[in-house]
Amino acid sequence: MITTLIAIRHGESEGNVDPSIYANKTNCDIGLTKRGHKQAEVIGVQIQMYAKFELPSICDPEDCCYYSSPYLRAVETTRIITKQLAPRSGHWNEELLLSEQCFGEAEGHDGLLSFINIRESEKRLYKTLGMLYYRPPRGDSLFDLYSRVGLFVQKSGWFGGHSLNIVVGHRASLVMMHAYLTGQMPEESLLAGSHPGYKNDWENGGARIYVIVPEERCARLRTTIRTRL
Repeated sequence: MITTLIAIRHGESEGNVDPSIYANKTNCDIGLTKRGHKQAEVIGVQIQMYAKFELPSICDPEDCCYYSSPYLRAVETTRIITKQLAPRSGHWNEELLLSEQCFGEAEGHDGLLSFINIRESEKRLYKTLGMLYYRPPRGDSLFDLYSRVGLFVQKSGWFGGHSLNIVVGHRASLVMMHAYLTGQMPEESLLAGSHPGYKNDWENGGARIYVIVPEERCARLRTTIRTRL
């Protein structure tokens, strides 16, 4: 059986529109905006069409399992998508290992780099450790995230239990999961957000679906569907 993975970033969140909301809400309680709800609906329809016309040739779309980050914006996205795919609702798991990267004391700042630039000690530490290994105070490094999603991949049995697996999570965790599956670390420019395709592929609700077909515990990018609203 060939296992197919569809990884989706959550729709546009309240935090994407207004970063100041983090001062009044915990990260895990940040929900979707109206636009984010619409994005999730469109993605659900696209997957439905993809399952009907493309997936039968590579996997069984009826044998489906969903994994979602426990953060509200990801859970809301997953609920909307599963409604669109009924009766292909399959099994649904909220997975703690798919949680957003914890930014610790940098939470609520206008990006991690803005936090680093106002603290000389953090700036020196960031320069010494580099992007992948720098850990903000009381937060996670990207390597921590890479290790965490690696545990998730192993826990899922490398997605071998079901023919189709749909994962709804966060930008950084999905990039790290792709890196773990392919055995290659992503370019630092992509992680920094300076990659030419970053804003189109990941910003403002993600609007990207990519399908990975693992082959002997390696994976290749099979196709990409993009949504524009």
